[in-house]
Amino acid sequence: MFLTFLLGCPSPPTTATTPAPVDEPEPCAVTALVLAPTDGAEGVYHRDPLVWALFGADPTATAEVVGPNGPVAGQLVEAPPGELVFLTDALERSTTYTATLALCTGSRAVVSTFTTSDLGAPLDDPGSPVGRTFVGDLESAEWVEPAQAWGPLLDQQGSTAGLAVTVVSRTSIRLGAVNPEVPTEQDLCSPTTEAAGLDLAASPALDVPVDRLPLPLVPDVLFQLEEATFGAVFTSSGDTLERGRVQGQLDLRDLGDDVCSLVETFGIDCVPCADGEIDCMRYDLRQIPFTDLGGPALVARTAVDIANDPSCSP
Repeated sequence: MFLTFLLGCPSPPTTATTPAPVDEPEPCAVTALVLAPTDGAEGVYHRDPLVWALFGADPTATAEVVGPNGPVAGQLVEAPPGELVFLTDALERSTTYTATLALCTGSRAVVSTFTTSDLGAPLDDPGSPVGRTFVGDLESAEWVEPAQAWGPLLDQQGSTAGLAVTVVSRTSIRLGAVNPEVPTEQDLCSPTTEAAGLDLAASPALDVPVDRLPLPLVPDVLFQLEEATFGAVFTSSGDTLERGRVQGQLDLRDLGDDVCSLVETFGIDCVPCADGEIDCMRYDLRQIPFTDLGGPALVARTAVDIANDPSCSP
């Protein structure tokens, strides 16, 4: 008993245990690159979205744009896939902003600054653009869709593709093709299109829908751009038109049969036309440079006018 008291009771045998494995979070490998506006950019149009290229999927991505008055309201969307776009109509002119794209649950960030221009300021005289004709150089524009595919093609074809616009009134414009031989003159053998619904007294921006817009992209072929939109912005003086834009669906049947099979070899997908046939191609042309001709105004031309004009006979 005494010995037991000194030594104590024998301890029960112990069994070694292995701790349960802990799942370590995988390192976040998502990265992003600022596409527009680039870091330090100046002269940014205040109605343009912010765009980042995203490398990898990140459902936690968030964006914040901060100006002198604090954060700017907007929405971050993924469109097209692989790009994040911050949509906002709250940017001010002539203002510096800081944009932050947070990734990996906020553990990583891409930060950039930019300054907006004065473009978009009200016209000094809302009537100053009326009667003026501007010619846009389609070849020198930014080809978003199809991506840079037809710019070189137009050069090879010897084309001088141009789109003219006359400001008919404070509420309407007329669009038409230019003469490929004389780029400062109207092509009277191509129909014109009227577009209304403007209000130059309220805004210097043109953003008008057009059902069918004729586009002379290659010699002797007049393409029809369906469900089109024409956009541009006047400077405050009213004699300069900037940021020209044409979007819509290009009907490829004017080039012949089964053209879609050909363009698909270049990675361009055809989409349904207005009549349901899959013979159209998405068309998005931006940054069209315009030259002010002053005048004369485009003459309205219809298909009947052209058919009755002997000089337009094939």
